Amino acid sequence: MNKGFYRFARALARPVIYLLYWYKFEGRENLGYDGKMLIYSNHLSFMDVIFIGLADRHFLSFMAKKELFRNKLFGKILEWLGAFPVDRDAGGLAAMNKACNILNDGHPLMIFPEGTRNLKDEEIGEFHPGVTMMAIRTDSPVLPILITHRPRKFRRNIVKIGKPIPIKDLMEEGVSRTQNNRIVTAKLKDILNGMKEQE
Repeated sequence: MNKGFYRFARALARPVIYLLYWYKFEGRENLGYDGKMLIYSNHLSFMDVIFIGLADRHFLSFMAKKELFRNKLFGKILEWLGAFPVDRDAGGLAAMNKACNILNDGHPLMIFPEGTRNLKDEEIGEFHPGVTMMAIRTDSPVLPILITHRPRKFRRNIVKIGKPIPIKDLMEEGVSRTQNNRIVTAKLKDILNGMKEQE
């Protein structure tokens, strides 16, 4: 990540995106955290990364599919903005380790547990267990963010920001690691569904 470029890009994008999308952040006070944080959100469009990046004052790292890095110039820009590649065909182990290192170093990470863009606004897709594995391995709190609908130009777009949750508060005692991973993954999805039901 190039923090100077990140700061410049955010300052440049903020007025342009606001003029086009009229975004509104609900619960922005929940972004006043310090240190590591695993931010997770549903994924409806490429604008999700931009909305969350504009809402949060921190420098956020995030995964992006490796195909986006094929163009060297565009790949370098993505790196400056905090992105790192994930090879989904190979299982994403390298990206998982990179993500855990970021969290262990005390920095926030943004991730989309659905793994790819969801084409159905009305329901949240299945979560990949990787988000839970990262949170448990690094003992990172999680912060849920809900993109309420696919971005629409010149209409109000609302992003809901939930409260940070210690990952241990979502874990169950007396069950195996595999069971806990499954339980917490379901709870993380339920939290976003609960935010969606409050619309």
